[in-house]
Amino acid sequence: MKNRLGSFSNFVGGIGYINVTLQWIWSTIPLFYPLSKSDLFKTYFITSEATKTAPVESFSPILSAGVETVLLIVVVAFSLAVAAYIIVAVPRSFGKAGKTVTTKSAEAIIPTITHHKKITKKQKRTLMSRISWSIKTLLVFIPVFLLFVAIPKEFQLTQNQFITAGIILAIGSTLLFLMQFGIAKLARLPSDKTW
Repeated sequence: MKNRLGSFSNFVGGIGYINVTLQWIWSTIPLFYPLSKSDLFKTYFITSEATKTAPVESFSPILSAGVETVLLIVVVAFSLAVAAYIIVAVPRSFGKAGKTVTTKSAEAIIPTITHHKKITKKQKRTLMSRISWSIKTLLVFIPVFLLFVAIPKEFQLTQNQFITAGIILAIGSTLLFLMQFGIAKLARLPSDKTW
């Protein structure tokens, strides 16, 4: 039971990191939107007419109904297997990457906080946990402040719509990290095992 709760806690944390990533992307759109209109961006990222390829004629083989049905079943089963793998693997990779960032940051900050004094393992573990959760909090709330940067006039959303969507993402990130914290405490998961 404890192991399942710990895994679920980390899964929720991984989804929280995915949500934070989306939140950062959303909040930095106004900063990079003018760049997408520049000539430099167009020359590097938008293909010209000369580099476009000629259309390829489509090939449609004639198959019997039984073969088509079997192929359809195989393709659907493969698609479902890939989707299930992605649902598990993506949050795990985001969670482990987020854990690496928060842990390395916390390890770098601890000597400054302790004024390079020697501390016990328990004190270090407590500080690591508190700093990691503080970093997660900063990762959620810094993009909220970036939302208040003025968006360009040619942008399709108004400032209020843009801010509302960003705040919804921030609330989602906060709730996911709070759920992770609650589940980890319920499962008595050590802080070093929590993403």
